[in-house]
Amino acid sequence: MSLVEMKCKNCGANLSMDGKSGNYKCPFCGAEYSLQAETFKNYETNNINIANANIVMPAIKDFDIVAGKLVKYQGESVDVIIPDNVNIIGEQSFAGLDGLKSVKIPDSVEWIDPYAFYNCTGLEEIEFSNNLKQTGIFAFQDCISLEHITLPQNVRCISQGSFCGCTGLISVNLPNSLEEIEESAFYGCSSLCGITLPDSLNYIHNQAFAYCSGLKTITIPRKCWGIGNDAFLGCNYGEKMIIHAPSYLVQRGEFWDRRNLDESVFTAYKKHKVKKY
Repeated sequence: MSLVEMKCKNCGANLSMDGKSGNYKCPFCGAEYSLQAETFKNYETNNINIANANIVMPAIKDFDIVAGKLVKYQGESVDVIIPDNVNIIGEQSFAGLDGLKSVKIPDSVEWIDPYAFYNCTGLEEIEFSNNLKQTGIFAFQDCISLEHITLPQNVRCISQGSFCGCTGLISVNLPNSLEEIEESAFYGCSSLCGITLPDSLNYIHNQAFAYCSGLKTITIPRKCWGIGNDAFLGCNYGEKMIIHAPSYLVQRGEFWDRRNLDESVFTAYKKHKVKKY
């Protein structure tokens, strides 16, 4: 049977196809497409190069994917389902797409690069990969329409500024695998009312929850051995925030250092608003 040499229109890989109609998948990038037999009916020899073969590509054409990395989303859909051949969502691949409403990330994705969804101001819903391990720095910064997030069980670290400036964020479900919340991870999430920190958490970095002005109570897990400077700076508008903390954190001064708290919250702590257990 005749073979046709052609290039994948998604990743540029060289492919050899037979002359039958049907649906095919690129073995390199996973792009799916269909071939029409009439394109080949006048050819009977092998290895014919047909530059204008009739290839029909579905929505995969909206994604610039190189070696498993989504480099750029080029489509116009407001509800995006990322192809299941993607392993990494690249830096700024969706940045500034203010019309984007929802994103479904397949389980093939293990990493989200820095600023991937930066300033997607209309983004309301994210379905994360179950195999996601870490978000890049400032990956979802200023996604102001995002209200609820649930991070999967494999995530061990929320990187610097991941959800910084997400002023509409109301609730966050954190996995039991989480060990570290980096600097400014939830900085300025002013609508965040409460958050349950998992027992696995070891460290809360500088300004991790700074200016989360709606945050009223928080419980620090017993396993947590340190809290960075200004971790809860500005969490004092309205009611005074109450922190339930392990005794050793309070005794060694984690909540008594003025660098950690602004003046009014520091005063509240001096009035025993930090509850030991």
